[in-house]
Amino acid sequence: MVVAAHRSASAAIAFGRGVELGADSYIDYSGGVEIGDRVAVSEGAKVFTHNHVVRSGHSDWHRNPIEFSPLRIEREAWIGACAVVLPRVRRIGRGAVVGAGAVLAEDVADYAVYAGNPAREVYRRTVDDAG
Repeated sequence: MVVAAHRSASAAIAFGRGVELGADSYIDYSGGVEIGDRVAVSEGAKVFTHNHVVRSGHSDWHRNPIEFSPLRIEREAWIGACAVVLPRVRRIGRGAVVGAGAVLAEDVADYAVYAGNPAREVYRRTVDDAG
């Protein structure tokens, strides 16, 4: 499902070529999302680009302001099954992998592989793009 959960001036989504969205994946583009070529978002993965401010304000969180954050998913990245991408993430690098079930709360460098909760870099891929 691709949806703008909240209205904002930045609510937009752009898809590159050959993007694959798995069953029951969810992309919230309230903060704006750009997805590069040949990106895979696997089954059940969730991507969020907004958050409700709860640090201060009303006791009823529904009345607090909403923060929006743009996200760029670079070409050939792969978000594994049931991974969660939190709204503070601004970039998932080229050829990066977010492992199945990971909870991602930080940007991911090109070709980095992140796994766990909270997700941490477990290694860097070595990629031969010449072949």
